[in-house]
Amino acid sequence: MLRRCEINDIYNQITGRGLGVAYLVTFTVPHKRTDLLEDLLRQMLYARDRLSDGAWGKSLTRPAGKTAKTQYRLGDLYIGRMRTLEITWSSTNGWHPHLHEMWVFEGEIPNNRKKLFETLPEAWADCCEDWWLQRPGANGVDIRPMYSNADYLSKFGGEKRNWGPEYELAAGHGKTKTIGPW
Repeated sequence: MLRRCEINDIYNQITGRGLGVAYLVTFTVPHKRTDLLEDLLRQMLYARDRLSDGAWGKSLTRPAGKTAKTQYRLGDLYIGRMRTLEITWSSTNGWHPHLHEMWVFEGEIPNNRKKLFETLPEAWADCCEDWWLQRPGANGVDIRPMYSNADYLSKFGGEKRNWGPEYELAAGHGKTKTIGPW
């Protein structure tokens, strides 16, 4: 509950005052019933570190430049991120680890610089392959603006949900769609 409150406070301090925007980013990898959780976790976390440390991650955290290669960088707007690991299990597909991250930026990202987000799925897939994971398809990365609770809940249409984006980051083990290890 404390982490959920902390996330909500950070979100409200930035977005509630109009000082910035936040994005909810989810990373996942293909998996099957026979995969060992320990292997999936190790490989997925190494792949995520590689994404941060590589060219794509540097484009996120370094200021924009004047060349074609550097003009899409977001470091001059990037404040930071929070990350949580969620693990679910189903009898059909086995363990399903995925990462939820909140990326926070000063102000709205100009449309001409959002191209960096378009390259994220491909960069993530490359990092997964580097760590012997199957290449994720279109569902390997989900990036969307983080909404207020009301807007977030409405994105599910008629499906009943009892949490907002801060809960997605703080308490994934409390979801009931699949069985979690806790």
